[in-house]
Amino acid sequence: MKTTALTAEMRQAFADLQPADIRELAGHGVPAVLIDAFQMAGVARVRVEGELYVPDAAGSAAVITPVLLENPRGPESCRPDVYEFLGNLVDLIAWNPRVPQRWALRTGNATWLGCIPPQYCDPAPVRVWRSPLNWFRAGCSGLVILGRERAELHRLLVGCSGGIIAEDLQHRAELVRALERPWPATRVYVDSPAGAEARRAA
Repeated sequence: MKTTALTAEMRQAFADLQPADIRELAGHGVPAVLIDAFQMAGVARVRVEGELYVPDAAGSAAVITPVLLENPRGPESCRPDVYEFLGNLVDLIAWNPRVPQRWALRTGNATWLGCIPPQYCDPAPVRVWRSPLNWFRAGCSGLVILGRERAELHRLLVGCSGGIIAEDLQHRAELVRALERPWPATRVYVDSPAGAEARRAA
């Protein structure tokens, strides 16, 4: 699906947003400025098919949020306070503030939501949120992990070199499990007589 088509869907979702929708989102803790000024939320009726959603006039109502970033290779950004609102559109996410931990992507291209500062020179810990709603409540700072592949989750979390701040103890336990090695360790040898002896001993 091309970026122009995603952009058109997001524009339509924002155009369909009603004052009652904004009030409901505000009631759930979503700052109105993120909707009014940055158009970070719209509404649409959708149908979920597997892990993706498709627009469906007979489907369920959902909030639509753009997934914006600076670099498709990772969430680091030289200006995370800018690119999380004005970055490159890579996907859309449909979610419901009443069931915040359930969501579906439009194309499946996104594996995270949000931007973080460069992870060098002793960076601050990164906040990781369980849901788009909690990310909105935090002013769109930190990350929401959208990918379901364990290796991708591991890569993103390991990239937060200054540490991670979880929502609570249970969330911390989930992230700690995700940081465990997602694949068996490969043995490493030295090509020498001593290395051959080590291989025989192994």
